[in-house]
Amino acid sequence: MSRIVVWFKRDLRVADQPAWADAVAQARREGCRLVAMYALAPAVLADSPLSWRQWQMQRAAFEALASVLFECHIDLHVEIGEVTGTRRRRGADPAPGTQAELF
Repeated sequence: MSRIVVWFKRDLRVADQPAWADAVAQARREGCRLVAMYALAPAVLADSPLSWRQWQMQRAAFEALASVLFECHIDLHVEIGEVTGTRRRRGADPAPGTQAELF
């Protein structure tokens, strides 16, 4: 079974996120499995200008995302490390099973 991988990067919302809505619609149309990915690169942590409070807000947003995805039976894969691979920008026509990056 093919799958659509959605990479959550900075914007962890799903309710009003056009790229997420596109991925969900495509998965339903094509009968694909939808997989969510969140990657945290060590370089981002080391060079981050975020304050402690901003990190706490980011953590709360991540926990809310994880909860929504769990309720929808969508896998959330969390990776710590540098991310490499292909990217699809919002508005491009995706090929089945490719990544869709959220900004």
